[in-house]
Amino acid sequence: MELVFYMISFKCCAVHHCLQSS
Repeated sequence: MELVFYMISFKCCAVHHCLQSS
């Protein structure tokens, strides 16, 4: 399922961005 991988990648990216913002 590419959709699942895309969602996980997006979540990971969002979390990483959030950490950088913090």
